[in-house]
Amino acid sequence: MIKKRGRHAGIPDGQLHAHAMRHLYGTQLAEYGIDILTRQALMGHEKPENTEIYTKLATRQLTRAVAKANPFQDIETPITQLVKKLERKKP
Repeated sequence: MIKKRGRHAGIPDGQLHAHAMRHLYGTQLAEYGIDILTRQALMGHEKPENTEIYTKLATRQLTRAVAKANPFQDIETPITQLVKKLERKKP
């Protein structure tokens, strides 16, 4: 079922297994700021240390924070327009 639905959604075959989906779930919980004890309960981990790996995987939130603090963010270059166009095309 995972492979069938995943292929339909455009997910690469290498990521179409239950373990990858579990990692995605744990990482998204961390990125959305869900506290570690709640994540631990939702994922069924006995120890918070097992849940902590998903915090380390949650790099998108860190990347956005770094981008906001970038002092060169408002400088326009020829590449800036291309990057903005590419960002708009993301789902």
